[in-house]
Amino acid sequence: MNVVSIPTGAPFLETLAGALIDSLTLADDIVLLPTHRAGRALVEAFAEAADGGTLLLPRVLSLGELDADEIAIRTEAEPGLADDLSLKPAIPALARRLLLARLVMQRDRRIPPDRALQLAGALARLIDEVQFNRLDFSHLETLVAEEFAEHWQETLDFLAVVTEHWPAILEDEGRLDPIDRRNRLYEAQIALWRRSPPEGRVIAAGSTGIMPATADLLACIAGLPRGLVVLPGLDRHLDDRGWEAVEEGHPQWALKRLLERLGVERGAVPDWPEARPA
Repeated sequence: MNVVSIPTGAPFLETLAGALIDSLTLADDIVLLPTHRAGRALVEAFAEAADGGTLLLPRVLSLGELDADEIAIRTEAEPGLADDLSLKPAIPALARRLLLARLVMQRDRRIPPDRALQLAGALARLIDEVQFNRLDFSHLETLVAEEFAEHWQETLDFLAVVTEHWPAILEDEGRLDPIDRRNRLYEAQIALWRRSPPEGRVIAAGSTGIMPATADLLACIAGLPRGLVVLPGLDRHLDDRGWEAVEEGHPQWALKRLLERLGVERGAVPDWPEARPA
């Protein structure tokens, strides 16, 4: 696995740009960053590093904002990937909320429209949370102790809006939930790169892989012949006992979980060679 870290204290994007700019094949590279804003900042960092000189930039792409409808990761070898996937478009947030609100009111006609919209928002967030973690709604009836089963059944009846009716609505609309669509695009990109690795470098920088599908994509990139995952500020000061004690809520938790997903020990991750703390 090709994994490095830019130390805490070093300006991340400036260090990344400085480390990449001397490559003779920079224009053939793909750089993936967590957000569009980070991508724009990296382009500015490249411009500063070039110091007025001519520079052919790599393809700087975003892993996708949480509310984005899609990602657009392609390779030169197969530029029509997104079209070939034949994935349905993501349903817009407002349309989804209105459709869910209509389902809620059909479920219980006593619910006024404003309350239905509130419940629809909660249902949309639940859908996103389940799909973000790549779970599903099966076996919900087994999650609650027997003494609460009656009350839980009332909740299950309400959640039938999602578990039974919402998939059919999406099918009729010819749409997918946004996070479900992104998961599918990531899966397709992973399959493509494993089948046909890009000739240029693929560098994923700054992501901690909080989203399981993103962690899988990072694992794919780290395993490519010319892939590289650049972590942001892996802690070198914690001793082994302290590292083992890192739990959810700790600033290093996401990085620890990602390294576990990648099957890489913390001590095996070198600092980015050109990185120097400011």
